[in-house]
Amino acid sequence: MSGGLELREKALACGLLPRILERLSVISGEKPRVYEDQGGADSPQAKEVKDVKDEPQAQEADQAKKEEPKKNTEKKKRKGVGYSSKQGQAFDVVAYLENAKQRNEQIKTLIDICSGFLGSSEWRATDEVAHVIMESALLPLLEQAFRNGSWLDMAKAAEVYASYLALARSIASQPKLVQCLAKIDPKYKPPQRDPIQKLLRDLHGLANIFWSCLKQQEKPEQSEGAERPERLAKDVTRTHEDVHAALAQHSRDEAGDGFVENALSLPLEQQYRALLEGLRFDYMSMRDPGSTSSNGTSDYVHQYKALAAQNEGPPATKMIRLAQELADLSNALPCEHTNSIFVRVDKQRVDMMKALIMGSSNTPYAHGCYEFDIFCDNKYPNESPKATLMTTGGASVRFNPNLYACGKVCLSLLGTWRGSATENWDPKLSTILQVLVSVQAIIMSEDVYFNEPGFENEAGTVEGEKKNEGYSNIVRYANVKFAMLGQLKNPPRGFESVVQRHFYVKKYEVIKEVKHWLELASKNEAGYTGLVNDHNDSWCSQFKQSKTRYKDMLEEQFKLLEDALNKLDRPKDITNLIT
Repeated sequence: MSGGLELREKALACGLLPRILERLSVISGEKPRVYEDQGGADSPQAKEVKDVKDEPQAQEADQAKKEEPKKNTEKKKRKGVGYSSKQGQAFDVVAYLENAKQRNEQIKTLIDICSGFLGSSEWRATDEVAHVIMESALLPLLEQAFRNGSWLDMAKAAEVYASYLALARSIASQPKLVQCLAKIDPKYKPPQRDPIQKLLRDLHGLANIFWSCLKQQEKPEQSEGAERPERLAKDVTRTHEDVHAALAQHSRDEAGDGFVENALSLPLEQQYRALLEGLRFDYMSMRDPGSTSSNGTSDYVHQYKALAAQNEGPPATKMIRLAQELADLSNALPCEHTNSIFVRVDKQRVDMMKALIMGSSNTPYAHGCYEFDIFCDNKYPNESPKATLMTTGGASVRFNPNLYACGKVCLSLLGTWRGSATENWDPKLSTILQVLVSVQAIIMSEDVYFNEPGFENEAGTVEGEKKNEGYSNIVRYANVKFAMLGQLKNPPRGFESVVQRHFYVKKYEVIKEVKHWLELASKNEAGYTGLVNDHNDSWCSQFKQSKTRYKDMLEEQFKLLEDALNKLDRPKDITNLIT
């Protein structure tokens, strides 16, 4: 049904599409959604659709009544293991599998009909067609299929999934229907758990992991069975890209530049989420296009590239665990103006990641962008991931007793510090997300000096508070110089839009915070001796030159920062704002 504008109009006029969707509901067992408003089922539009749907349901009810006497005459059997519906008759596995096969074939046929009907380039669906689809079992069926999560099971039913994915692409090709793939109106009941776009994004993550595993195999299988998951991975990637592009175009058409204007008119916390939530998680290439290694490919730009080369051929347990964690990260990463975390994963090596942790408000790290390189070797998850801080001012500053100038991160979860049993990495419970949040909340706190083991008992003492202020001053200055100005001038690859939007939205908040730091420099006494000097002797020697030296240096950096913030362009691209 690739053409035929007139044929489609006639088919819609006689209610063919609702009948096909009703049949799909009966065969699949998926319950249709119903739009529940004040008008409810009595609204004219709902009644018109209901009349069409009721006809096949009435026929099935009549058939059920005919069979009822037969069912009632059957002798009731005891429930429990070992009792079948007929005495002496065993469960027929072959018949069960054959019935399941026939059911899938019928579903596939109906899905293909819908896909062909909706995928015409000559015909354009209307809002009424969108409503019919919303009030059917079609979207719940796709959602359930894409929520499966098992690549093995999906590969076994590759033909059916090819039809599901083709249908999603057909829906995406229709401007009036593409909204069906995003989050739908909550008035449709039963409520939607996850929009199809989100489920496709998760499947795309699984496809990337599959490709990563396949590329790391020395001799990939060439059998028909091995080709199925490859075709599925290509199909998933194509569908994800088509749906993402269609929804982005839909947003531009619906709101265009007005979306950004509306977002920027919201309160700060809503602004931040609106403009950055869709950028929390993504895939990218971490190879350097300007370099070439001995095998003809470009080198990775990553702290753990040498270790990655030693960890080819990842075990299934590692990849399955990563698939689960990465699927969760896209929605679990915090995205608040007070604290947020962004993650990028390599397209070919999903065990190689980068994270951008934003310093939490009311800490010396506030608003700064701190880049971390992360790697999971082949012992993962039995052993913790590796993590290195890359924002160190060229190894010139130790941002914390647990964040070394060389980039080392001291944390019990990472196995780089001995903690109690409950603080150490637990393969069954610990996650990459837990590591990132721990770094942000526990290490990058306001009590910088007291993070050094054994020094926490100095908290509240005059000398201890002076040294904490001194260590905090070093962090504040380096934060402005390296984690703010440095990132604005040269944002980390893959995080360019994040850095630009982060500072554009928070410009006045950043300015207010740094002005507050300048006020503290005039009020609070700071100490630059002992542990503070041991960790940052170069900065201490400069700040000790005079009572106003730290404030003068911070003020100089603040002027540069304020100038850079005022030159930021207003965000325009909304391609990545779809969530």
